[in-house]
Amino acid sequence: MKSFPIVIERGLADAKALQVQTALEYDQKLRQEIIPSCAYGCAHCCHHPFLVTFIEGLLIYRWLANHGYWTAPLRRYLKINRDKTLGLSFEVWVLSNITCPLIGGLNECIAYETRPLHCRVTYSIGEPLMCHPHELGDETRLLPSSETIIGYNIKLQEISKRLEMPTFLVPLSEALLLGERFETNA
Repeated sequence: MKSFPIVIERGLADAKALQVQTALEYDQKLRQEIIPSCAYGCAHCCHHPFLVTFIEGLLIYRWLANHGYWTAPLRRYLKINRDKTLGLSFEVWVLSNITCPLIGGLNECIAYETRPLHCRVTYSIGEPLMCHPHELGDETRLLPSSETIIGYNIKLQEISKRLEMPTFLVPLSEALLLGERFETNA
């Protein structure tokens, strides 16, 4: 893995620390009020559209590459997923039932340890089966904290600006592919 100038490496470390701290604070606050009903192997929330920053994509790309998950088949799948999601409205994305590109066999996230903040702060507090976007209704009790995600993205964009890195939000597949290009100077 390539090493960037120390200022960029520190900025990336700051971004990762911000992600972990934000998720931890949210989780602690949430668990004081309710008990999530998420179950191992459930990936219904992984069908919801969401966007991430370039820095999150770069951090996840690095983790995938360092742990042997960045392979030619994954890269091809990410390109297919990017072509389906880039520029797509959230409404059409939901109707298209496009799963997160990092969901592997047995509905497991291959990057669970380094998943985006959006995933870290999304919980079910009702029947998990009702979290799938095609099942949303009055009984759905899915808690993605938009305030937490927005606040985090603002802070992450400040870090990005300081590092002179892109500040836009894109689908996860595009962020990962951009992370690879940045890391390899492509």
